[in-house]
Amino acid sequence: MEVKVFVDGVPRVVCGVTRETTCQEVVLALAQAQGQPGRYILREKFKDFERCMAPDERLLETLEKYGEQAKEVQLTLQSSGNNGSSTHLCRTGDAVVRCPYTSL
Repeated sequence: MEVKVFVDGVPRVVCGVTRETTCQEVVLALAQAQGQPGRYILREKFKDFERCMAPDERLLETLEKYGEQAKEVQLTLQSSGNNGSSTHLCRTGDAVVRCPYTSL
Protein backbone atom coordinates (compact mmCIF):
# COMPACT_ATOMS: atom_id res chain seq x y z
CA MET A 1 0.00 0.00 0.00
CA GLU A 2 1.08 3.59 -0.53
CA VAL A 3 0.92 6.24 2.20
CA LYS A 4 1.28 9.99 1.67
CA VAL A 5 3.46 11.86 4.18
CA PHE A 6 4.21 15.58 4.03
CA VAL A 7 7.91 16.42 4.33
CA ASP A 8 8.78 20.13 4.46
CA GLY A 9 5.31 20.88 3.06
CA VAL A 10 5.80 18.57 0.06
CA PRO A 11 3.73 15.37 -0.21
CA ARG A 12 5.89 12.24 -0.46
CA VAL A 13 4.57 8.77 -1.19
CA VAL A 14 5.92 5.84 0.80
CA CYS A 15 5.40 2.58 -1.11
CA GLY A 16 5.29 -0.95 0.23
CA VAL A 17 3.60 -0.14 3.53
CA THR A 18 2.09 -3.30 5.05
CA ARG A 19 0.08 -4.06 8.19
CA GLU A 20 3.39 -4.79 9.92
CA THR A 21 5.10 -1.53 8.91
CA THR A 22 5.84 0.67 11.91
CA CYS A 23 5.97 4.44 12.06
CA GLN A 24 9.69 4.15 12.81
CA GLU A 25 10.25 2.31 9.53
CA VAL A 26 8.38 5.02 7.61
CA VAL A 27 10.35 7.78 9.36
CA LEU A 28 13.66 6.05 8.62
CA ALA A 29 12.74 5.52 4.96
CA LEU A 30 11.77 9.18 4.50
CA ALA A 31 14.81 10.54 6.33
CA GLN A 32 17.14 8.30 4.35
CA ALA A 33 15.50 9.23 1.05
CA GLN A 34 15.92 12.91 1.93
CA GLY A 35 19.53 12.37 3.02
CA GLN A 36 18.84 14.32 6.20
CA PRO A 37 20.20 12.79 9.41
CA GLY A 38 18.63 13.91 12.67
CA ARG A 39 15.71 13.23 14.98
CA TYR A 40 12.23 13.00 13.56
CA ILE A 41 8.65 12.38 14.58
CA LEU A 42 5.63 11.37 12.55
CA ARG A 43 2.56 13.47 13.30
CA GLU A 44 -1.02 12.43 12.65
CA LYS A 45 -3.63 15.13 12.07
CA PHE A 46 -7.36 14.64 11.60
CA LYS A 47 -9.56 17.74 11.68
CA ASP A 48 -8.87 19.38 15.09
CA PHE A 49 -7.07 16.32 16.49
CA GLU A 50 -3.28 16.14 16.24
CA ARG A 51 -0.74 13.89 17.91
CA CYS A 52 2.71 12.33 17.64
CA MET A 53 2.72 8.72 16.58
CA ALA A 54 4.77 6.18 18.54
CA PRO A 55 7.73 4.60 16.71
CA ASP A 56 6.39 1.06 17.26
CA GLU A 57 2.85 1.97 16.16
CA ARG A 58 1.56 0.08 13.12
CA LEU A 59 0.70 2.81 10.64
CA LEU A 60 -2.02 1.01 8.68
CA GLU A 61 -3.75 -0.20 11.87
CA THR A 62 -4.00 3.41 13.01
CA LEU A 63 -5.32 4.63 9.66
CA GLU A 64 -7.86 1.79 9.48
CA LYS A 65 -9.47 3.06 12.69
CA TYR A 66 -10.68 6.10 10.73
CA GLY A 67 -12.59 3.94 8.26
CA GLU A 68 -13.61 5.81 5.12
CA GLN A 69 -12.30 9.06 6.62
CA ALA A 70 -8.72 7.74 6.58
CA LYS A 71 -8.13 9.74 3.39
CA GLU A 72 -8.60 12.91 5.45
CA VAL A 73 -5.78 12.04 7.87
CA GLN A 74 -2.64 14.07 7.19
CA LEU A 75 0.71 12.56 8.13
CA THR A 76 3.70 14.87 8.52
CA LEU A 77 7.37 14.14 9.11
CA GLN A 78 8.84 16.74 11.45
CA SER A 79 12.34 17.28 12.70
CA SER A 80 12.58 17.56 16.46
CA GLY A 81 15.47 20.01 16.16
CA ASN A 82 19.20 19.76 16.68
CA ASN A 83 19.04 19.34 20.43
CA GLY A 84 16.73 16.33 20.24
CA SER A 85 14.04 17.97 22.35
CA SER A 86 10.54 17.26 21.11
CA THR A 87 8.68 19.10 23.84
CA HIS A 88 7.58 21.85 21.47
CA LEU A 89 6.11 19.26 19.13
CA CYS A 90 4.78 16.50 21.39
CA ARG A 91 3.75 15.71 24.91
CA THR A 92 6.50 14.76 27.33
CA GLY A 93 7.28 11.08 26.97
CA ASP A 94 6.47 10.80 23.27
CA ALA A 95 9.26 9.09 21.42
CA VAL A 96 11.50 10.59 18.78
CA VAL A 97 13.12 8.47 16.08
CA ARG A 98 16.80 9.12 15.58
CA CYS A 99 17.90 8.91 11.93
CA PRO A 100 21.70 8.87 11.65
CA TYR A 101 21.76 7.88 7.97
CA THR A 102 22.86 10.28 5.27
CA SER A 103 21.92 8.19 2.22
CA LEU A 104 20.24 4.97 1.14
